[in-house]
Amino acid sequence: MKTVGPLEIGGQTKAAAKVRSETPGGKMEAEG
Repeated sequence: MKTVGPLEIGGQTKAAAKVRSETPGGKMEAEG
């Protein structure tokens, strides 16, 4: 979340990132 981009667009990406972070190996995908 250091770069300003799609992550700032609504809470949709945020919610998706949370779900991915809960899955094994999904945290890397959410951050990348």
